[in-house]
Amino acid sequence: MGCTSLASVGDLCLFHRVRAPSSEPLEILRGCDITFGNLEGPFVRGGDTSDKWTVIGQEPGIAREYAKMGFHVMSVANNHMFDYGLDGFLTTLDMLDKVGIRHVGGGRDLEEAAAALRLDRGSLRVAFLGCASTLPGDSAASAHKPGVAPLRVRALHYVDLEMEREQPGTPPVIFTEPDEDDLERMRKAIRRAREVADYIVVSIHWGVAYQEQVVDYQPRVGRSFIDSGADLVVGHHPHRLQGIERYRNGLIFYSLGNFFFERHGLKPRSTKWRHWPPKVGMWEQSDDSFILKSVLKPGEEAAHELIPISRDSSGPPFLLKGARARRLLAHLSSLSEGRGVRLSVKDCRATIE
Repeated sequence: MGCTSLASVGDLCLFHRVRAPSSEPLEILRGCDITFGNLEGPFVRGGDTSDKWTVIGQEPGIAREYAKMGFHVMSVANNHMFDYGLDGFLTTLDMLDKVGIRHVGGGRDLEEAAAALRLDRGSLRVAFLGCASTLPGDSAASAHKPGVAPLRVRALHYVDLEMEREQPGTPPVIFTEPDEDDLERMRKAIRRAREVADYIVVSIHWGVAYQEQVVDYQPRVGRSFIDSGADLVVGHHPHRLQGIERYRNGLIFYSLGNFFFERHGLKPRSTKWRHWPPKVGMWEQSDDSFILKSVLKPGEEAAHELIPISRDSSGPPFLLKGARARRLLAHLSSLSEGRGVRLSVKDCRATIE
């Protein structure tokens, strides 16, 4: 039986057409049987924006740029998909359909948003699902309303008064737990996909932007997905790399970071939202990331390769080589410490043992 190659990448946001469409990372994407990423922001030509700290909108013509890069499927489940309201969201679904890119994690009602998408490559059947815990405004889908597939999270804030007296301004301790109904909906969707697919990828928009550490609800949710039948959980939203966890026969990539994310088109509202982002922690993005290339064979465990990449303000991602690639992989290994993952590095790339 033949094998199927799957490339998974991080967040995607373009404000201009790609100047150098033949870069090495893009050639890797085009060379894979399936390429998947997170579309961070709708396709719009203007209009009223949501009342948020930052909004994102991409020109509709940019959809063709993603098609040229080789993307077959994208998640639309994220906190920016409703930045231009319902019209922007529905236009995005239509534009993806028009250029031949399939989408998961969003739809014209909750059933469509939470449904699995199956792609067949030879004898292998690969299913994708998407959901988001980042749900500003009215972005969550419901039985009769378009939107993204929700996985809501409840946060409890604990303030240590003794610590506040000794060190005023100490951030509270935050405990988080997923909504059981939303979690069970995703479990059921994964189990249904397991009946008709050989390999299952679940994309989730979660965590805290620009941070390298995961929040306590994330391991519970990721492991629950794998318990339900998922093989690979792919996280987005932090715009930085986070660690990898091996759980049973599955892998959880807490954040793939940015793949091709242009920042200069963002529209922050720094005057109104003057206390955001908070001046605590690592509040900056990073363009150092990797392509996760997976080789899938029916009845066998998948092989995963991590290909380090980065980008600057002048063009598309480029391959990292030499000491810089090794430093990034060493950093990823440190972020994954204690999570059952060991990276084997060779020729500036890594495989998961």
